[in-house]
Amino acid sequence: MPFWSAWPGTFSASGRENGRLVAIGGNVSSATASAPTPSRGVWLPAAVIAGIVAAFIGIANFAVYWLGGEAQKAGFTADPTPVMVEIAGEKFAIPGNMIRFADQRQEGRWDRLDLVVHWPSLTGYSERFAAAFDDVTPNAPLLFLSLQPRRDQVDSTTRLIGLYARFFQEGDKPGPAGLVSRDLQPGSGYDSEEVFFEPGSTDPFSARCSKTGERIVPVTCLRAIHIGDALAVSYRFRKPMLADWARLDPAIRMLIDRMRIRE
Repeated sequence: MPFWSAWPGTFSASGRENGRLVAIGGNVSSATASAPTPSRGVWLPAAVIAGIVAAFIGIANFAVYWLGGEAQKAGFTADPTPVMVEIAGEKFAIPGNMIRFADQRQEGRWDRLDLVVHWPSLTGYSERFAAAFDDVTPNAPLLFLSLQPRRDQVDSTTRLIGLYARFFQEGDKPGPAGLVSRDLQPGSGYDSEEVFFEPGSTDPFSARCSKTGERIVPVTCLRAIHIGDALAVSYRFRKPMLADWARLDPAIRMLIDRMRIRE
């Protein structure tokens, strides 16, 4: 039975996910009053505005640095020498050029490890794919993975059924490669996001995506899966990669299995 048949009608409620309280707020109104214009009112606001613009440009440049381009590559290495790590009681040999942050490129036990790989080759940073790792456009072919011990039984599919469906607005919208999407109700805490899922499945693929992006922060999607008995993997990707949704989970599972050390 398709999961949504268990959710007749729509709901309006507040919820909590991963310790985050979702609050429903009211409308905010403001009023302005006219006042005499001081003699320097012509140039003083302009100076203030110029300062704000300059500050915004500085912040934007800083964000560009840290979210892409030089920043995204900061700490990357083309050295694929495996790094022996232990996560969730399992041992892995992870190519160094897949590990996103330099300070995590050390052997030992980790509570969380962040990787970034090229799609669809599933390889780490290299000169061959340097342009992809430097890409901050909406079409950047990268997967950002976080590996950590499983702390609960909630993955994206159970979250879809147990949480998101409560806040669905009426009406499916067609998505890429057979997926559909639903907007989430105002006040749910997910107003700026939408959920894409596989219709008609009892174990549907689902991913939560931001609706709109900015020039420096393109639209991204998030999905979480469980691998084995103890490992949780969450991964982020650009929205156009939803067209490959049917290949993502199997490819990531294969990649993790390939790096697992069997004793």
